[in-house]
Amino acid sequence: IKLDFIKVPHVETIPSFGFIMDTDNKKIYYSGDAKAIPEQILGAFQAGSIQLLYQDVSSFGGENNPHLSFSQLCQIIPVEMRSRVCCMHLDEAFDFQAAEQAGFKIARSAL
Repeated sequence: IKLDFIKVPHVETIPSFGFIMDTDNKKIYYSGDAKAIPEQILGAFQAGSIQLLYQDVSSFGGENNPHLSFSQLCQIIPVEMRSRVCCMHLDEAFDFQAAEQAGFKIARSAL
């Protein structure tokens, strides 16, 4: 397994890093703690060179939001690619059912 770390936008006072995990047969992006998906990651995902994407997602938007809003996620990920996106680091108001109906996966605790 190879890991490549990528600086991602979060909040100004807290640096954050995501990573690409490259295995023999799959590349996975893990956002780390991010309010956006870097362009190079989104392009690689849409081209199919990154097969799975884990992204911090929030139920609300706004300039000061430390995570990508669900509405932004819906705008940037085409419907046919959503089954390859796993929403994580979710807030209490996040609508799991709406996300799953929109075609996204949800990271769930094993506890």
